[in-house]
Amino acid sequence: MTSYVYHLDEGIVTLPPGFKDATINVFEWQDAKGRHTLTVQRERRLPNLTFDDMVARIVAIYPQKFTAFAEEPPMEIALELPAVSKRFRWRNQDGVVYNHQIFVDLEDTFMIFTASAKANIRERADDALHDALSGLRLRERA
Repeated sequence: MTSYVYHLDEGIVTLPPGFKDATINVFEWQDAKGRHTLTVQRERRLPNLTFDDMVARIVAIYPQKFTAFAEEPPMEIALELPAVSKRFRWRNQDGVVYNHQIFVDLEDTFMIFTASAKANIRERADDALHDALSGLRLRERA
């Protein structure tokens, strides 16, 4: 039985095998104009599905999941890794929300970066996403 060394900002822990990393990191900014967030999550690719298949499977449920879902054209991504941009608006009790997602292919896993804000401050969400991706560095994987 081998263990997995897991790195956190606060430290390193050793975990027994067999776990699913369902970690979601949420970063939040607040000012007088409102709140915007950046969420980073990791997902394992399902066997026999390509990266594009996984992205399509995830976004296929968005029209049912998000009220008044409206897709927007993707933005060009300047990454050295395969990535897909998905942008959309939807409505909640507070008004129109803008989400911009970047799916990054890491072969057996992929990362989903989601920037979110009220539609009237969407540029703040896009800026946070751009800043995060421009500084993205992958750790060595065993």
